[in-house]
Amino acid sequence: MGARRWLATLAAAALGLTAYLGVAASADAISRDRAEKIALRALKPAKKGAGRRVTVAIFGLRAPLGPRAVVTEGGPPRRAKGGSRIRHVRTTRRLGRRTWLFWRDSRYGAKFAHPSVLLLVDDRTGRVRSRRRLSWWPLINRRQPPFLRNARNYLSKRFRIYSDLDLVKRRRPVRRGSAAFARSAAAPSPDRAKASDVPPAVFAEDCLLTLHYRDDPRFLVDVRHMEATAKAAGIRTFRVENRHKAQPPTESDLRQATSKVVAEGCKDVLLYINSHATEDGSILTGEKVVGVSTRGRRVDVVKQSVLIRGAALTRAIGDQILEATFKVKVDTCYAGQQLGLMSLPNVLIVETASDADEPAYSHLSMVPLRRGDGTLYVLRNTRNKHKMAEFTNRNVVGMQRFFERPDEIQHGLQQSQLQNTSFLAWSMSRAFALGENADFASLIGWTDPQLQTKFQPSPPD
Repeated sequence: MGARRWLATLAAAALGLTAYLGVAASADAISRDRAEKIALRALKPAKKGAGRRVTVAIFGLRAPLGPRAVVTEGGPPRRAKGGSRIRHVRTTRRLGRRTWLFWRDSRYGAKFAHPSVLLLVDDRTGRVRSRRRLSWWPLINRRQPPFLRNARNYLSKRFRIYSDLDLVKRRRPVRRGSAAFARSAAAPSPDRAKASDVPPAVFAEDCLLTLHYRDDPRFLVDVRHMEATAKAAGIRTFRVENRHKAQPPTESDLRQATSKVVAEGCKDVLLYINSHATEDGSILTGEKVVGVSTRGRRVDVVKQSVLIRGAALTRAIGDQILEATFKVKVDTCYAGQQLGLMSLPNVLIVETASDADEPAYSHLSMVPLRRGDGTLYVLRNTRNKHKMAEFTNRNVVGMQRFFERPDEIQHGLQQSQLQNTSFLAWSMSRAFALGENADFASLIGWTDPQLQTKFQPSPPD
């Protein structure tokens, strides 16, 4: 009996020791507040630079990652060579211990690729385990972190621990007499274009062909508004799609799509590209994990990035030199890389969201700016209620304004005949000008959209 009592006492003592050690272990972990302070010291930009640069934001997870988590960089490899389907292996180790993840978006609101910084902080010691410069988004166990999965999380303060916007203590409205207000005043809604004064047969052989990034619903929002604008004007719409619906389109799919729309009777094709892009102008249409292998703490993540290179885009349009003319609208980072398409004889106009060395921007709700006296204020974007990418919003609003003005339509019909060009190309060039003050990124000087044509656009007298 005594032995049993002794064993019971020993077991109770062991349980108590285990509980104590568990409490001690959890007590060793740093708090979220301390982790955030460490991240801000490492990532926060100088306060005096706010209002004179693109907006910076810092995001952090609400809890540390577990020791079995794997953190990698999304997007295509930095030096992509070969075909459009690039198969590569990123080798990394599991974190091994609990770790806080923070990410500095150095161009808050920009599409990719653009600079950012990944920071990993040890949950036990508070030491910075890793600081990496990225060109694409971070991945946690092959998935985007919560703050990048949708626009609501990206724009909210739930995961954002800092942004230049937070430095503006009092968000006073901009006065109506100021130049800033003139740039931010409300614009007409881009719900539907009106083409009542356009003869029905004008767009009979015109089509819109869209190529967009498949893995982010924000791009689909832009595509749907562009398609609605085209359909309202009587223009047929098509999309570049992979024959396997679940996969992103490839270079081959693009060539097949251009052939298909021409076979459908499209003689004037507007190719609208809305996606991420690399610095050399290659267009990223999607990314898919095709395999994962584990060897102890080593994890090999095999990914397949689908890129459409500039040469493939040129071939797809060049295949139709004798069959159709093309108008190209590019809403990607480094979009100016596509201006070389103007060398093709069947390309009448190329519009790009940015110059060859600039990123492009998704919807910008507001930005901090600095007055002449050095104080900060917020300039709000009031002309993009559908939260489209800024350059796409410019084009949708511009097309609406074009079709709402009979003088623009009549002048366009006359000039397209006199200059032997298509009315669709003419309307695009005028929409580029008419929608200029709906491109918030361009208004504040963050992008420099480009327009090249084989005709001379002009406003009506």
